[in-house]
Amino acid sequence: VSYQIVLTKTDKIKEAGVPRLIAESAEKIRKRPAAYPEIIATSSEKGKGLDDLRQTIAQTVGYSTV
Repeated sequence: VSYQIVLTKTDKIKEAGVPRLIAESAEKIRKRPAAYPEIIATSSEKGKGLDDLRQTIAQTVGYSTV
């Protein structure tokens, strides 16, 4: 079973910390063959990353957003 890491509530940490958190998470899953290598960071409060998340879900299930 494949899976993808989605970081939520990224508005709760300093903006400069988000890239570091993504890098640390990527390193932790690097040797996990079932994990997608891309990590999506989201904030529903600020609306960040939600379009990327929706697009990724649509692509995964074969739904065309075009």
